[in-house]
Amino acid sequence: RPGDFKSPAYTSSATRPCRPCSRYPAFGAGGKRMRSLTAIRFAQAEATAEAASPAGAARAAWARTDALAQAAPGRDDWACRPGCAACCHLLVRVTPGEADAVAEHIHSAVPEAEQARLARRVAEGARAAEGVDAGAYRRARLRCAFLDATDRCRIYAARPVMCRVHASRSAPACADVGLLPPLDTWLAKVGRAIHAGLGEAPLEELHQALTQRLRR
Repeated sequence: RPGDFKSPAYTSSATRPCRPCSRYPAFGAGGKRMRSLTAIRFAQAEATAEAASPAGAARAAWARTDALAQAAPGRDDWACRPGCAACCHLLVRVTPGEADAVAEHIHSAVPEAEQARLARRVAEGARAAEGVDAGAYRRARLRCAFLDATDRCRIYAARPVMCRVHASRSAPACADVGLLPPLDTWLAKVGRAIHAGLGEAPLEELHQALTQRLRR
């Protein structure tokens, strides 16, 4: 039931904020932007404290992130399009709750025969990521195990926060391993606020976090 799982950040109703997202717009200028980031973090912390499990908190975080991304100013300038998988060759980190939620999605939405093949690819991705930092991961163009043959995400509905907030403004820069593309920096800050509200640490590399979970 709600309340069984408690975030380390907010364990008492007396310390929870009173739904600050209703007080400030999601986007604004100057101090309002800082307040809205704080509101996002507090609102997610409240949802985390009310969630029945870390996986449930992660799913709430994904929904909140999507809503904020839909309202992002400058969204029309994003270069992201279906079938563009440049960012799917970058290191992605997840909270333990996100990893649980992704694994639950795979177990419920992916056919059993495909689950075994996917688990093998995830294990291969985990081995390739051992001891590799974000820069080396990008230069090596390590491919996400969840990409299909058409460069579309098999777990798009359950993709992590880091995937949801990676919005590029230059497809050519994304394709060049020597360049870091210009990103929507506001949306990246939203992702950090959401992760802070989840109250889980440390973040784990996606494939490594899922290897054991997919063997269950």
